[in-house]
Amino acid sequence: MKPPLLLILLVSFISHISFGQTIRDLFLALPDQYTPPLTKSSKDSLLRFNTYTFPGGDSIETRICTYSSETDDHLVIEYGYTTGQSEFVIFQLRKLLKSDGTSYILFARYGGMNRSFIQQGLHVFTYTNNTLTENNTIVLPKTIAVKEFFKPGTSDATIKEHELTISTSYDLKPSGFDAIEYLAYPQLESEYELLETEVIRYTWDGSVFKRSLGER
Repeated sequence: MKPPLLLILLVSFISHISFGQTIRDLFLALPDQYTPPLTKSSKDSLLRFNTYTFPGGDSIETRICTYSSETDDHLVIEYGYTTGQSEFVIFQLRKLLKSDGTSYILFARYGGMNRSFIQQGLHVFTYTNNTLTENNTIVLPKTIAVKEFFKPGTSDATIKEHELTISTSYDLKPSGFDAIEYLAYPQLESEYELLETEVIRYTWDGSVFKRSLGER
């Protein structure tokens, strides 16, 4: 039985309204607490030139933001320093479309130092009236503890010894998968043998995310 024409048009309309905003529009709508200290004009400059250098820098500390977007549903912003410090923050946005035409916006942020960085939180938003509002209907962990990457049966003492030297991050648009990934980065050669995986993947089926272990 074919679906009624009115239903098809309604779903198409909802999809167009909710998913029609560009990823740049969604970046501009992000609440200030999720982004680096950028004014509206500096955000506009970043989107126009793909980079923004904060004024007032010197040879000791000069802050910079860079923007990249290889697809129209995903962007990456990196905030760091051109001189001095090695501290950085990277955040990503991804538009996600459900099979019923509803759209969600995923946001994930990680950062730290070049040799040691951690997941800082993943959030799901809906977009209405030029505003992003946090939404809990899509269930995803905000962070995944380092201990979850270790092989089953690994002692608590071993995990405690190594968890501070294993960095973690996210990939909201991994190549080859309609998924998001939580990633672990061992620093020591011995740690690769301790981990069951370096990739915990949540694959999207149009309705829910399904967890599995992957490879990098």
